Amino acid sequence: MSEYLNSLEEFTLHTENSVDTILDSGQKLQLGRAVDLFVRRPDRLRANVKGDLRDQVVYVVVDQP
Repeated sequence: MSEYLNSLEEFTLHTENSVDTILDSGQKLQLGRAVDLFVRRPDRLRANVKGDLRDQVVYVVVDQP
């Protein structure tokens, strides 16, 4: 699978994650988030994160020498 992804110039990836935590009161809290990742090689990446606590967008542009 990693060889296949490495051969692509562009790809997207969607993940859904959850984390369980127990508060001091003993109450169980489950937090979730979804991430859409967009990659364009060799120099661009964008992540759209939508979660229970916050939403954010992360852009990464790498300058090639």
